[in-house]
Amino acid sequence: MKKPHELYSPTGLKVRGGFLTAIKKQNMFRKKGLLTMAVLLGFGGTLKAQQSSVGIKAGLNLSKVSTFTSNNGSTETNATTDYKPGFHAGIYADLGISSILSFQPELQYSQKGYRSTYSVLGNVREISARYSYLDIPLLAKIKPQGTQGGFNLFAGPTVSFLLTQKYTETGKDFTVTSEDREINKDNFRKSDVGVVLGAGYDFGVFNLNAAYNFGLQKLDKYNNDVKARNQTMQVSIGAKF
Repeated sequence: MKKPHELYSPTGLKVRGGFLTAIKKQNMFRKKGLLTMAVLLGFGGTLKAQQSSVGIKAGLNLSKVSTFTSNNGSTETNATTDYKPGFHAGIYADLGISSILSFQPELQYSQKGYRSTYSVLGNVREISARYSYLDIPLLAKIKPQGTQGGFNLFAGPTVSFLLTQKYTETGKDFTVTSEDREINKDNFRKSDVGVVLGAGYDFGVFNLNAAYNFGLQKLDKYNNDVKARNQTMQVSIGAKF
């Protein structure tokens, strides 16, 4: 015999406390759902308020490598390098964290390398090396003027993956182009890790940037005499959407 305060569900399961308990539980779940929705809406509104955006950028590279030891025909000498022009182009996302701070990951194609001149028995030879990379900078960006644009500073690590390499040596009566020269192709590091420091200026949907990217790893993995590391100055113009 059923007790007056006991009810049975359509499946035959006993439910104590009647409809009052079920209604209280239903109201509790409804309140939790509304609270969760409010939190999510508030979080979404915060992201929207920080004006996150994506964009494109491109510009000039001036690259060289740090001093390394080179065979000058008869003896080992320290070879200095000059800046070699190139270009970079890619995409970025500016993800707002607060009104003055954002996280900016980038993906860009970047030409690096160096130029150098040396002499063998009075004959001057010129070297031109070109290394092409896929760079992935992960930057923290500080905007003193907030979302109004203006001057900004940025810094962060970058990871680079080698795409191609080319080496050209030119003398008085010859030109040699090779992919395996001063730094042996098999020894050449296929990836690099570096640091980016820079500053920029935002005006409307456009931005101007200047950055210095220096590699932390030697380009040659095994030869201790070759201490060359990538060094790149960049100037770019970008547009956000």
